[in-house]
Amino acid sequence: MISLAVSPQEILRRSTPFLLRMAGPVRFVGGLLTQTPMQILEREHGVTRRMLTLLERLTAHVEIDAGFPAADVATVLSFFREFVELEHHAKEDLAIYPLALVHGDDRDAELVGRLVAEHDETKQLLHSLTLFWEPDDLLPEEREGFVELARTYVRRLERHMRLEERRLFPYARRMDAEETERVLASFESIDARGTLGLERWCAVAAELEARWAS
Repeated sequence: MISLAVSPQEILRRSTPFLLRMAGPVRFVGGLLTQTPMQILEREHGVTRRMLTLLERLTAHVEIDAGFPAADVATVLSFFREFVELEHHAKEDLAIYPLALVHGDDRDAELVGRLVAEHDETKQLLHSLTLFWEPDDLLPEEREGFVELARTYVRRLERHMRLEERRLFPYARRMDAEETERVLASFESIDARGTLGLERWCAVAAELEARWAS
């Protein structure tokens, strides 16, 4: 039996008030639903994977002592801090995970507890990683620490997304109309608290990809 760092009951307790506040009617542009919650989550995972690839390339550059690309590292870390940790994970914690608890079985409940704990873990890893950031080059021991932490973060987040996509995202595909409206409203509320939107981050990723083409 997996020991839950966060119990299913606690996840529901945290998320239910938020979801109930979002339960009112939703107005769509032109009366049309242009994106489903599943499509939104998949797009966000897509740009996250692009940024993980960029972090890998930057890490490889640092590892061979080719200099520390401080500005680009700062941009990539900002994406993970401002978008992934604060926006994307909030959508999962407050909307998708509770759906899995309501509609899933005991194994899904155990997995949700594990994934919520992993959100806290990746946040701590990212915080530790940002401590290595310097406007100039890194010392040898700092370079080694940055490389190790960056690769750990990439591996953990990749594994985390694969688990979500295989086990939990299917619940988003089976939402009825009422659940879909409620979840989209919660997504909109979370997006409104953010800094750059997904489209802007996609553009930032494209700029970095052009500069760091393998």
